Amino acid sequence: MNNILPKLVSAMLVVFIAALISLTPTLTTEALAASNCRVEGLNVKSSDPKLKAGLCKMSKALGPVEVTSSCRTRKANRSVKKSYHLYSRGCKAADVVIKGVGRKTILAWWAKNMGGGRGYYCKRRFVHVDVGPDRSWKWYCG
Repeated sequence: MNNILPKLVSAMLVVFIAALISLTPTLTTEALAASNCRVEGLNVKSSDPKLKAGLCKMSKALGPVEVTSSCRTRKANRSVKKSYHLYSRGCKAADVVIKGVGRKTILAWWAKNMGGGRGYYCKRRFVHVDVGPDRSWKWYCG
């Protein structure tokens, strides 16, 4: 009986540590290099490297970036009204909010520093940015 208890405790400790590791977000090399990158809500594993780099750069310039939507499945993409672009499906787009920063400032920054697509929906608080072709728009604005 005395031999079983240490083995049981050891096995439980291994399971506990493995569970902690699986819950801890994986840090990529670029995330470590950009330690002051403040982007929340982005699927780091799936997202396009250019999008990740652009959002990180934007967070350094304008403040913490909150990603409200990024990678979407085909079904989820179809359910979003007028959302026919494939950039969200390819994890090359994000809908973002930066507290205290207006839409025009975010759009102008993305246009100047990243190019790609950028736009907004009048009755929504987020701004859409992507790494597709250079274009801009506003939707549902009267």
